[in-house]
Amino acid sequence: MMYKADRQRYRGFLALATLVVIAIIAILYFLQFSAFFNISAPPGSKGESWKKPWHDEHLILGPNKIIEAPKPPKLEMNESFTLKPAVSREGAKRGAMTLHFSENGEVKGSWKSGYSHEDRHYSYEATFAGNIDVNVMYSDDDGEDKSQLYFITKGSYAKSTYIESTGTRSTENGTVYVTGFIKPDKSASGLLTITTDRKWSADYEWQCGTGNFSYTADHPCCLDSFCSHYDAVCFADDHPDGCCLLQDMFKNRLPLGPGAADVRPPG
Repeated sequence: MMYKADRQRYRGFLALATLVVIAIIAILYFLQFSAFFNISAPPGSKGESWKKPWHDEHLILGPNKIIEAPKPPKLEMNESFTLKPAVSREGAKRGAMTLHFSENGEVKGSWKSGYSHEDRHYSYEATFAGNIDVNVMYSDDDGEDKSQLYFITKGSYAKSTYIESTGTRSTENGTVYVTGFIKPDKSASGLLTITTDRKWSADYEWQCGTGNFSYTADHPCCLDSFCSHYDAVCFADDHPDGCCLLQDMFKNRLPLGPGAADVRPPG
């Protein structure tokens, strides 16, 4: 026969066990939810790091919409300018982007990349457009940085695959998002995300340092001053410290070879 005190302890144990089970189910559900939507943590958005860029698509304003102008300490848009950041994925070079910022806050850009793995040759081309948003705050482990200016763009990409051993070609089309933060000195970094159905996506990192031209991978050719008359620039494996012109790479869908022109600034 169970005494009253024993029954109370038993009920208390059941309540505690029930709470533990509910907590475990909630954790497992969240992990499954995260895996299904391919959730990752983009840099500089600590408070909303679980989001993919399409969750912020509402920040992209339509035509004839007034974009709020940034004020100090953020970069003021007193003139139009163009950046040409280097793009990489897990440390491997993946071509270069062109980002054009207008005085009214509009952002337009393009991306080209090509690389090979064994007998497979891949190339990507993308165009995108969007705008700055002064209300998105940069934040990392060191806290908030009110001086960095956020932007978000959306567009389309095309991927071409050529298998040399069989001579076959295939294409893939999808949506591209480019997001990032710009510092007052116009150095910038962010993510380029491609997706076909929002269930699968791939993130590429991009960055550009200060100055009109630099040879190092940490501070790639950035401001559109020297390289403005070239279609695209990249840091090729055979020219790791040079600003290299992509010559026949995208015309023939072949990797950049030793014959590529090594471009150096005058003087």
